[in-house]
Amino acid sequence: MLGAAWGGPQVNAAEVPSVTEDFEAYESADNIKGGMFGNPTLELSADKGVNGSKALIVKDRAENYFGYSLNLNEYIGNNITIKAKIASVDSADQETEKTFTATVAKDIFEVKDPQYVNLKSVTCKADYEYQELEITTDIEEACTACTLYFEGAKEQSYIIDDISISVNGEYKDPATIVRTPSTPSTPQTEAPSIVEDFNDYENENSLKGFTFGSPTLSLTGDGADGSKALVVGDRTQNYFGYAFDVSSLIGNTISVKADVKTIGTTEPVNVNATIKLSATGKDDDYKQAGTVSATSDSFASIDGTYEIPADFESAVVYFEAPENVDFVIDNISITVVGEYKDP
Repeated sequence: MLGAAWGGPQVNAAEVPSVTEDFEAYESADNIKGGMFGNPTLELSADKGVNGSKALIVKDRAENYFGYSLNLNEYIGNNITIKAKIASVDSADQETEKTFTATVAKDIFEVKDPQYVNLKSVTCKADYEYQELEITTDIEEACTACTLYFEGAKEQSYIIDDISISVNGEYKDPATIVRTPSTPSTPQTEAPSIVEDFNDYENENSLKGFTFGSPTLSLTGDGADGSKALVVGDRTQNYFGYAFDVSSLIGNTISVKADVKTIGTTEPVNVNATIKLSATGKDDDYKQAGTVSATSDSFASIDGTYEIPADFESAVVYFEAPENVDFVIDNISITVVGEYKDP
């Protein structure tokens, strides 16, 4: 089970929980609302916050996942918005950009191992130059425990401020959720798959995927079949792209397909389907699952396969291209090749 961390006051069934944390009320980090994920050091800063006030420094991060955490158990079964402002501190290399990610660790009903889902990342260009994370996500009813934590490259310290968590729509009390245990006669788990052609969407709120890094996502009518597609713009880094959590496919061979074309390029460039693999105690690993040489004249098709090793805990497929090259993506599919093995 996941370790507990404070996520808000104890509430009655009808009361909607919320978190607002700017650290102003504290004299030290000993009594802050959140907790530690892993074993970092939490230290209160008196004047380095967003507005020159208090904020929380997270340091001594011996592993990528060491970070500040908040318990989300009161939000299970609800759609929530998470906001935070984060910046690097005490960087050994001031020239290299630093990426920090809001991640949730989940215990899922009748699933043996926790799941780790990267919600969104931001890139910090300089120490104390705050970047804002804003994420809207569902905490599914099948979740029995959920912890939000903020992670990044190991040994890189960060400072965090102005954290808030709020419920969207009508609040559902997790205590009212009924989960029915499966029986031995339950059929084999159906292979999960991701198929997205964007045609039924009115706006970007319906997207199945999420940003990797900090690009912009917008719908366009210039799709591969003359219908809707997704523009991945403002790509100031090569890894900025459109991503999907494929942790449920770990241990399987997957097929990754998509139609892509670039925007405004004069020469062909490679657009890649890359997979990020993560596990506790290991450095993140990045593998190519497919690639295609694309132009701005017409769509080209990524069609690749990759066997995800079984010894990783989370996996994310994202589509990327050289920095400053925006692209259009359509007809995405990520499916299992052969018999599905439930992780």
